[in-house]
Amino acid sequence: MQVYVVNRMKEIIFTPPPPYEVSKQMKNFIEWLETTDTADIHPVIVAGILHYEFVRIHPFVDGNGRTARVLATLILYLKEFDIKRFFTLDEFYDNDRPAYYAALNSVDQETLDITHWFEYFLDGVLASISKIKEEILLLSPDQHKKGLKGQIELGERQVKILEKININGKITKYRNPKYFQNISSSCL
Repeated sequence: MQVYVVNRMKEIIFTPPPPYEVSKQMKNFIEWLETTDTADIHPVIVAGILHYEFVRIHPFVDGNGRTARVLATLILYLKEFDIKRFFTLDEFYDNDRPAYYAALNSVDQETLDITHWFEYFLDGVLASISKIKEEILLLSPDQHKKGLKGQIELGERQVKILEKININGKITKYRNPKYFQNISSSCL
């Protein structure tokens, strides 16, 4: 059965590949995703390609967009894009479905130019990260200090950690346990 993507007015806005091509296209896509070539590509770019390709191939009758967003978030996590499992990409894309569909449909199927899609996808990543940042700042016990100084004041331990990162490029709890005392591993 051929699947179609329709808008709220039940108009066809996208026709995925015919069912007999889906399995082969998914196999090729997964093979690409598992290649070492993707190791050299920035995680956000891989996530954007994954999102687009999954929705384009459309392996399910329903839920392809939600699944694509979950998989894109998973790719960011697996490729160590520092999201700390704080956000998903759902809200940005769900808030304006016509813009989401327009961005997906902006890909030129002849040249496979996905520039507009990437711009939209990156806007979504940025908006999602910014929203989490705002929520974290609102929860900060130092919020009153932010109002006074325009920023949140760091504690002594936080300053030392930042200095260590600045010198070494990174810090680990295993090599520097004194900085991570009394902090549960779920917070790291």
